[in-house]
Amino acid sequence: MRKPSPMLQFTFNRKLDPDGSNLHKLLEAQITYEETSAFRSLYFHLLAILAVPIWLEVVWPDLFPSDIRLFILMLWGALLSLASWAAIQEYLSRRMLRRRLSANHKEAKLINAERRS
Repeated sequence: MRKPSPMLQFTFNRKLDPDGSNLHKLLEAQITYEETSAFRSLYFHLLAILAVPIWLEVVWPDLFPSDIRLFILMLWGALLSLASWAAIQEYLSRRMLRRRLSANHKEAKLINAERRS
């Protein structure tokens, strides 16, 4: 049984991509997707951590002074905006990656169809 490899493996036809530009675009899309996915995960984890003092304030209303309470809520709102932005960017980068992968796959199918004819 073959072990799963942590490395990405791509097969490209040098005749279709002699200068490697399609491979470069595909790898760039993959890296962008990985980065945006990591940022989204980070921001949502920070939101969850920052929700703890907010829920403590709900349970014990006078736990924090009003200045600190306001700061926590403003920070949570800013993180919510960043997390939403990161989720949108992750979605867009995933679409771009799929587009790059399908473009490469269509070229491969075209070559295979030409060989059969």
